[in-house]
Amino acid sequence: EKIYDNLQIIPLDIGVRWMFSPGSELRPYVGAGASYTLVSLSQGDTDDEWGYYGMAGLGIFLFDGEGGFYLEALYRKTAATLDYGATSFDVDLGGFAGSVGFMWTF
Repeated sequence: EKIYDNLQIIPLDIGVRWMFSPGSELRPYVGAGASYTLVSLSQGDTDDEWGYYGMAGLGIFLFDGEGGFYLEALYRKTAATLDYGATSFDVDLGGFAGSVGFMWTF
């Protein structure tokens, strides 16, 4: 029997970031932290889960050292158990992600 369901995950993160070369235009950084992931299903049952993440990136500061762009790679480790009564299985919700964006420091 196939199960069709909608899985929604929302990670809430708290962590630290350490920037190398403060004051320069190119600032590489690394970081790590904890994640509390809100997990919901439209038909089955599951619990919210704890996990962790690590990241590395590069800040490119252009506006008097206060703002610019960033490139970032992140690895997240989180898992959940999806329960459908007689059937349940473990799902890996982690993996690699990348992002590009704008940042402003104050």
